[in-house]
Amino acid sequence: MGVTDAETVGLECTGVMDTVRVKSKRLQGPLNGAMKNKIRKVNEVIKVLIEKGEASGDPMLWETKAKKLADKLAVATKELDSNKRENIA
Repeated sequence: MGVTDAETVGLECTGVMDTVRVKSKRLQGPLNGAMKNKIRKVNEVIKVLIEKGEASGDPMLWETKAKKLADKLAVATKELDSNKRENIA
């Protein structure tokens, strides 16, 4: 699992926990506030660790970014070709 994947999984899990916290009728008052703060802190920790992983030059991160950019380029090229055909016709 690369850095980007770890970030996605971590933030997704804390998002689920926060949603459960908000929807739960039993978690009210100080406990709800404490959980909210802890979830926020965990999100911050995940983001800091991801920044450190990115700074260290994680190859999986760069491969993932390169693939995403290549996919965007392919889509943009198809759209450009389509627009050129429409303008010629």
